[in-house]
Amino acid sequence: MDRPDRPGGSRSLTHYGIKGMKWGVRRSDAQLARAQSAPKPTLSADAKNAERLHSKVQTKGTGSLSNQEMRQFIERMNLERQYSQLMSSPPGKSAADRGHDQVKKYLAYGQTYANVRKFLETPAGQSIKTGMKAAAAAGFGYATGGAGPAAAAGAGVVVRRMTR
Repeated sequence: MDRPDRPGGSRSLTHYGIKGMKWGVRRSDAQLARAQSAPKPTLSADAKNAERLHSKVQTKGTGSLSNQEMRQFIERMNLERQYSQLMSSPPGKSAADRGHDQVKKYLAYGQTYANVRKFLETPAGQSIKTGMKAAAAAGFGYATGGAGPAAAAGAGVVVRRMTR
């Protein structure tokens, strides 16, 4: 009820209930359950027949079906399986298209590798290669704790193989 002593208040009674519902009458559990349950989709005659055959197979086994019933049941199951496969696979590229994309990616890697090799032959690349050799040798020396000439020689071999 609105309060008349508040601004904008009035002396009217407002009810936010169920239209047609009587005051003080409560709904039964059956009425509540009926209101909460969602309506079931209507099944086609073929779907109803498939459900009937499925329950028959579950209770009595496949020997209880005639050849015609078995064919109908198998055909329905196959159609449902095909439909679910069609709906689950994302529409997109075929396997050949995905393979083509992979080949393009690998060729791009090869192109990049070839460009890096060409760059390392330039004077700027040579200076970077020299700097990498020195840094790697120092890093190997630090990692091995300056173990001696053998470690330095091994580090040099590794660096030469890396920068070839």
